[in-house]
Amino acid sequence: MKKSLFVTVLLFLACNFLFTISTYAATIQLPATGQAVCYDVSGNIIDCAGTGEDGAIRAGVAWPNPRFMDNNNGTVTDKLTGLVWAANANSGGKLTWQLALDYVNGLNNTRYLGFNDWRLPNISELSSLVDRSKVMPSVPDNSFFINVQSDTYWSSTTMSSYTLYAAVVGMQSGYIGNYDKYNQSYVWPVRAGIYTSTDASYALLPKTGQSISYSPGDDGALQIGVTWPSPRFETSASNQGVIIDKLTGLEWSADIDTPTVDICEGGLHTWAGALGYVACLNTKNYLGYSDWRLPNINELQSLVDRGSDGYYGYAFWTSTSTPIGGYAWYVDFNSGETLGHLKDDLWTGFGVWPVRGGQGGTLDVIGLSPTVSAFPSLYPNETASKTFTIINGLSANANIAGASITGTNAADFSLSDGCSGTTLASKASCTFSVNFTPLSCGTQSATLNVTTDQGNLTAVLSGSSCGVGTATIGGIVRDATTKLPVSGVSVTVGSNGSYTTDTSGRYLAENIIGGALSLVAAKSGYETARANVTLAPLQSAQKDISLPPATIGFRVTAVTSKYSSGKPYYFLPGVSFNVDFTADINWNGKTPSKVRFVTSKGSYDVATSGSSATKTINVGSEFDACGVLQVIAIAADGSQTAAKNADFMVTQNMYDLFANPYTVVNGIDGGFTYKNTLASHCCPIN
Repeated sequence: MKKSLFVTVLLFLACNFLFTISTYAATIQLPATGQAVCYDVSGNIIDCAGTGEDGAIRAGVAWPNPRFMDNNNGTVTDKLTGLVWAANANSGGKLTWQLALDYVNGLNNTRYLGFNDWRLPNISELSSLVDRSKVMPSVPDNSFFINVQSDTYWSSTTMSSYTLYAAVVGMQSGYIGNYDKYNQSYVWPVRAGIYTSTDASYALLPKTGQSISYSPGDDGALQIGVTWPSPRFETSASNQGVIIDKLTGLEWSADIDTPTVDICEGGLHTWAGALGYVACLNTKNYLGYSDWRLPNINELQSLVDRGSDGYYGYAFWTSTSTPIGGYAWYVDFNSGETLGHLKDDLWTGFGVWPVRGGQGGTLDVIGLSPTVSAFPSLYPNETASKTFTIINGLSANANIAGASITGTNAADFSLSDGCSGTTLASKASCTFSVNFTPLSCGTQSATLNVTTDQGNLTAVLSGSSCGVGTATIGGIVRDATTKLPVSGVSVTVGSNGSYTTDTSGRYLAENIIGGALSLVAAKSGYETARANVTLAPLQSAQKDISLPPATIGFRVTAVTSKYSSGKPYYFLPGVSFNVDFTADINWNGKTPSKVRFVTSKGSYDVATSGSSATKTINVGSEFDACGVLQVIAIAADGSQTAAKNADFMVTQNMYDLFANPYTVVNGIDGGFTYKNTLASHCCPIN
């Protein structure tokens, strides 16, 4: 990626041009994450030496000891950031976002704990409480807080690309997400900090970048935090491939596309592959430096601008693990969310954005590159070869004991080993080849294993033959509220299955005939979740599923179509095309009779004896502007549910598309979906 795209992605960073400088000084120092141990891909604690993980480098301002001070008046001071928090983390219960702002305003009117300057924390302030070594809740020990809930807490920061949502922190694990403002979360009031300068012994928090206010007392109205330098980003005078962030003092690679550099294979990586890729860059003195590291969660989050709409398609690994379950954190630069993902997930990889400088250490690790390699499709007995490199980024020698290939299709792969039995000096490397010779048609996979005295290295091998075959899909099912994996979920893919999730919430559906398929996940105690996937022959795909906990009673639980994605979507009025809508019903012991689909022009009953019903509706002819589809379930005894709205809306007339600031985001089946940046132009979706 060129520097221009770095700037585009740093639409998160309000910088339109880059300027060359020769000196700079950081405005703030980022805090350390709290992670002091290291984990393997299965979540086991390991020796940190040479790993390059957050727990090994521990970049950032070290936490004071003790970090928190009890003020003996119902408040607690964080000596790391200087912020003063209410000691009671649940004084108001769960509220919608607006009611949370109103609640804090009420605290000021009544001088809660003797103060009238409380505020709902912005997302930077709220996430600063997270200890990345803790879960349930993810706050530090000995913090003097009471009633901390392992649940979501509101920030005052609105999601700028979809303003009906606001940022939250899930104190179960420390994830940063976006919630519909009509959902309910907890409130944790905060007051002004005690620090006023930028002494490196503590960590002042910067502004989030949000400058538009969506309600009095929110982030855009208050704009709390250290002001960003202007310009914030400048090109290094000594190297045009390096961008300096004058806010944090960190130096970032200007190319964010995870490029291939010599033998360091670029593209998307697993978490271990990301660490290995950075180690490889250091052996190649990338851009003139050998101290690059994978950024920790605080460093990568510092690049998110909460005043910009995000950049679709870019997500990057951090070096920070979750303390349980074999997950690591990544940052999604489309939404600004920070979520956990399986470290060894072979279906979905993320990019790598190297960083250096700041209060960090040198990255020393031994690595194998690449860690995932797909061979071209061949006919049986044809051969293709790929080169693999072992890189010793340690300061000491490393002994290579041997290499082997294991797995179901190990016989389809062979080694030309030039590394076994050798001693690699510090910063040295050696190479060997893996040959793929398929013995039959279909898909083949195996694992390359390299044994060293510094630990074992692995790479995933895959290939196919004859150009035909079935598809594979898998993923993780998570509780929509806690974000934790859910086991025992029944998953069907088209007519295939069911497949049951394991203790890590994972499902795997193999030997699937490709095409457009419906994916359904169901478990007692949860609402049924539906999604749509398209699989090609020989494709391996991932589809994670969010499963909402069930509410109780006779009701319509969901109304979805193939365009449903978890967020509202829109159709233009008068554009004629048919959409299949499926309603899921919890009959709660009643005898099913029919499901009524209500449009702007009429109602249509569909007889059913099961837990769902489907109706094909022409959205162009059946709905007026701002119209929504409502669904009602009617039992055999005549009782009926409350109406459930579908997750779409028909917009106002076509001329408004050009007269007002709409953004077209996708074309579908001759119609369009688009988002409306002015909420007054259409009715809200319930």
